[in-house]
Amino acid sequence: MGLTTHLVDMMEGYSKALYSSFYLFRNYDLLFDCGEGCAARLDRHQFRARWVCISHYHHDHSGGLKGLFLARAYTKGSNDREMTVFYPDRSPSMERLRRWLDRDLPRLPFPLEWVAVGPGFRQRLSLEDARVPVDLEAFAADHAAREACLGFRIVEKRKRLRPQFVGHAPEEIARLARQIGHDALMEDFEKPTLVYSGDSDPLPVELVRGADLLLHDATFLSDRDKEEPGHASVEQVLELARTAHVSGVVLVHTSHRYSLRSVRKAMPRLLRRTGYQGNLWIQWLDQTERLDGPLDGEVNGPRSEEVKK
Repeated sequence: MGLTTHLVDMMEGYSKALYSSFYLFRNYDLLFDCGEGCAARLDRHQFRARWVCISHYHHDHSGGLKGLFLARAYTKGSNDREMTVFYPDRSPSMERLRRWLDRDLPRLPFPLEWVAVGPGFRQRLSLEDARVPVDLEAFAADHAAREACLGFRIVEKRKRLRPQFVGHAPEEIARLARQIGHDALMEDFEKPTLVYSGDSDPLPVELVRGADLLLHDATFLSDRDKEEPGHASVEQVLELARTAHVSGVVLVHTSHRYSLRSVRKAMPRLLRRTGYQGNLWIQWLDQTERLDGPLDGEVNGPRSEEVKK
């Protein structure tokens, strides 16, 4: 099983644009956003949320924080496990939410830390003696909102051959290693393992280049449906993933004006148009659905024009 599929298998999520978004990665103890109903849907997995990353203040991304805190406090599990909430600095609405929760909540049995962060912020997730250091990094997301919005990515610090040695025969590499030392042949680089866009127009290619898995806002099915800035289309996300050589994509925040069947039906055309050949899923409510299967499993019934997000 490849790393991309493993990351998807480690994810517990929910996505319905305008209503609720959250994505827990159990292998990192990391929760991206915390929309309405997060604790109830995560159930026992809620106790894995050591790090909570809020992309922006909109209710569908932060409205489940109170429920998460109270469920952690009063249900059976690791009630005393510490939690840190990262949220955008320069966001007055998030500051008001933090102050309100601090006043409204009872005394919690676990340490809770609020940390306002901006683009470039980093937090080490791996243990100090880990063979491969793993960091959480925040970056600016283009959501066209009046307050700061963030995306997040997981990066691993790895080593690779220096460019001047790439393409050499194994025997030559072995000889050079004996001659000048193995470390002289290698250079450090950062590998993006997991990238989460939050609500955003298409991310810059360099942020996602070579990522194993990209969770990207895909509110609209095609570019012609796009009604407003600050959100991406499926077509734009697939084009980004192809250009950036992303191994796998999970489409998130897709408008429920579409049915799952209509999204699946459009995929062959969009994949041909964009040329993306990697793994592809969509987070549809609480199910992570592959988009390379038959047109079955429609979960939201007939097409609805009532939701305009």
